Amino acid sequence: MPADAFHQSVADLRVGEHLCCLYETDEEQRAVLAPFLRQGLERGEKVLCVANSRMGESIRGFWREDSAALDSSLASGQLQIFTPSDSDPAAMLALLPAETPKALAQGYSALRLIGEMTWIREELSERLIEFEAKLNEALTGTACLVFCLYDRHRFDPTLLLDALHTHPLVATGAQIVQNHYYVSPAIFLQKQPAARLQQWIQALLERQHTLVELRTLAARLQSVREEERIAIAREFHDQLGQALTGLKMDLAWVGKRLRKDQGALKERAQSGLRLIDITIQEVRRISTQLRPGVLDELGLVAAIEWQAKEFQSRTGIQCWFTSQHEDVQMAPDQATALFRILQEALTNIARHSQASEVEIRLGADARDLILELKDNGIGFIEGEKPSTQSLGLLGMRERALALRGEVQVRSVAGAGTTVTARIPVADGDPAGAHP
Repeated sequence: MPADAFHQSVADLRVGEHLCCLYETDEEQRAVLAPFLRQGLERGEKVLCVANSRMGESIRGFWREDSAALDSSLASGQLQIFTPSDSDPAAMLALLPAETPKALAQGYSALRLIGEMTWIREELSERLIEFEAKLNEALTGTACLVFCLYDRHRFDPTLLLDALHTHPLVATGAQIVQNHYYVSPAIFLQKQPAARLQQWIQALLERQHTLVELRTLAARLQSVREEERIAIAREFHDQLGQALTGLKMDLAWVGKRLRKDQGALKERAQSGLRLIDITIQEVRRISTQLRPGVLDELGLVAAIEWQAKEFQSRTGIQCWFTSQHEDVQMAPDQATALFRILQEALTNIARHSQASEVEIRLGADARDLILELKDNGIGFIEGEKPSTQSLGLLGMRERALALRGEVQVRSVAGAGTTVTARIPVADGDPAGAHP
């Protein structure tokens, strides 16, 4: 996530929330802590940092270029950095109900508590997790939010796993995410594994249900978009095209009836006719971009042949297309999805690949319709795709997923990229069957 997006996610936090960060390096700690701390000061909140001496130095490092702001915050008492004399977590739990109303009475909008958990004595680590669970209940309805930081080198992995279970939000890798492994205090404090397991299963089911709903909505939006494209393309082609053709005929009629001595008017008429011809071609181009008529009239094979020729003419990239069958039969929504995937893949090739050739293959096996594009471009290291290309790949995958299919991308730096889309054959409609 870009830094500005992470800062926005920090800005979206509200009082009563409880999050943690499991960090490995000082740089990672600073990356998540600095925005959280600054946001609290800018909002007029009181900020308490419960920390060891090392974290205090890190905080001072945030303001190395603006030490006056740090000194001002410390002098006013808006920012306080301290190491508790009592390392018992229960003492910290008692701190919230005491400090929160005090901060509000002093005119601050809320209390923001930052806890570097290394101040806890190792022998009290079990009580630390109990404190974290109880903290969720203590924060309910309060004007306080809490950020707990855990050094992954300092704590046992088992304790860190329990720490995850007690925080509704997690900041890691410069992201703040909903924690699907969070366990409610009522269940966590019972220390009954069966109850925790049931909550995790329920959370996974709810997440899956949400994903299904989102994909259903995405599929519906894609369908509505295609319907609108068809309607607009038809209006462009039929209504505007006919109007322009009529205007051209009328202007031609006028031009033929002008006298020989009206040369200037004849030239203006000819110029108007040329402009109308250009406009008619532009209308046809826009209409075709919205929805190629060949896709609806002649099918996917013909549409891919047309698109390959158009792509080669426009980009200069040599394009070959082969089809396993003369006409691979499929439902209209399958043809539309594969054609749009083809268009997005070709757009990525033109923008990113630096390829000179691309091969397109359409085929089918007993289970799936298969569209494959292979270029000879520069490729990329998987996981390091340009952000704009990643968005295009996401769109292709969502189109395939809406039809229970998938899109796979294989690439080797310097050796090109292969995009393969597979969509299950419609029930009772064998791949490659002919009418």
